[in-house]
Amino acid sequence: METTIARLFNKKDLGSKANAQKVEAGKWYKFEVLTPGQRMVGFGKVVRVIDEEHAEVERYFELPSYRPYAASKWYDSLPMAIA
Repeated sequence: METTIARLFNKKDLGSKANAQKVEAGKWYKFEVLTPGQRMVGFGKVVRVIDEEHAEVERYFELPSYRPYAASKWYDSLPMAIA
């Protein structure tokens, strides 16, 4: 299966009530996506943690962080990945 390197959220940039968890291999998380001009969020299953800022993930996909007419899906309630 194809893997992708995803960027972890920085804990100090998140609010105190944010749904964030430390990354564990084999679990699904939301990831930070740095794209100019639009706000995106990545989703994927962690294969391994590379370092304090990156993880290797499989089944990775990206969606806009703001989807006004989209119904809530299972991946919307995933925790944000932090180191």
